[in-house]
Amino acid sequence: MRLPLWPGDRFELVTSLSSAEVERRLSESIDRRWSNWLSKVGDGRFKLVPAFTVFRFNAFEPVIKGWMKQKGPDTLLVVRQVLPAYAGTFWRFWMASVLLFFAVMMWAVLSGSAQPENDAPAWLFIVVPACMLVFGYLLAGVGFWAAARHTKEHLSKVLSATEL
Repeated sequence: MRLPLWPGDRFELVTSLSSAEVERRLSESIDRRWSNWLSKVGDGRFKLVPAFTVFRFNAFEPVIKGWMKQKGPDTLLVVRQVLPAYAGTFWRFWMASVLLFFAVMMWAVLSGSAQPENDAPAWLFIVVPACMLVFGYLLAGVGFWAAARHTKEHLSKVLSATEL
């Protein structure tokens, strides 16, 4: 599994179930795994938003969007997994802030403006924001991909589907 610049996934599933049966099974699984009031299933489309509880919370768990169409006796599902809007907004803000902080610190070190106290090395002014960038990227990436893998397996199991 590779970590792209922006967490997201697209895949296709095929099942021998009819479109109506797929919609029924997705609707039944909403009560257990996805939010009742944000998730929608119908008209050949679906949007499944994770339900957050005190005991199961991952802010980077993907929102699943997709559509289905009958292809002969089988049903084809085209599925996209994306970051929730609030997580994507916060992640963009975090990364932009840290990049700005990194640029300012880099300028301060290279221009000689940074005068560390207690004989601390100047390179710490660059290493700390660089570590913050890596942490932010891995936090969103690992949180998203761990949940996306489980979501794909769950959908495949609930719909008796295989990935194309």
